[in-house]
Amino acid sequence: MTNEIKTEHPYICYRKTAAGMEPCIVGTGIAVRYVVAQYRHFGTVEGVLSAYPHLRHCQVHDALSYFYDHVEEIEGFLECNEERAWQ
Repeated sequence: MTNEIKTEHPYICYRKTAAGMEPCIVGTGIAVRYVVAQYRHFGTVEGVLSAYPHLRHCQVHDALSYFYDHVEEIEGFLECNEERAWQ
């Protein structure tokens, strides 16, 4: 039995995390929200890859594509994580 649930994006699945079921890059513990946060910080895919050098371009692009298809969902995870950091 796998802990990953497939999505319509080939490199993205749902996994159980501390935040609940959350979209992550398949085979990694990296949530889509982490990729989005790094992309916002660096402004480029190359910047994200410098933070996560074990990822491939296709994984980062798919995570960003997932974000653009599910903006409200990912923004919710980002906001929730930000609130936890302040508590």
